[in-house]
Amino acid sequence: MKETIKKSTNKNNIKKNNYTPTYFHRFLHTFNGLKVLWKEVNFKIELLILASLIGLGLYFNINYSGPIRNWYSSDWLQFFILTGVLGIFWLLLVAAESFNTAIELLTDLISNEQNETIRKIKDLSALGVLFIAIALVIFIAFVFWLQIA
Repeated sequence: MKETIKKSTNKNNIKKNNYTPTYFHRFLHTFNGLKVLWKEVNFKIELLILASLIGLGLYFNINYSGPIRNWYSSDWLQFFILTGVLGIFWLLLVAAESFNTAIELLTDLISNEQNETIRKIKDLSALGVLFIAIALVIFIAFVFWLQIA
């Protein structure tokens, strides 16, 4: 009896090919998630929207940068704050999209059949993405309104 317990614990402790990933390799595995996200249509749409917003910002000459000699001016501070907030909103949107994709993949793994609970789960995760997208649109509209008006 003791031998079987000892053998079973040894089998469970053996890793495949004796490979233990380092922290760096674990970090690199996160880019596999980016590969999965890249296959999603919504992620590509969000990248296209980001590129078009940058293009519109350049077209309407939206900037807060003052002369370089006044790098400490409030214009530079506004520029960095607004760019930072825009970046944070966009990263939140991408994070929500990745969570939404993960939830969809997980629920599809559980059941491919029509299920009311799974439909509600998918709808709620998509709603979270929509809320962040709406907040991003409101912020961008505010920035454009400040510059154009």
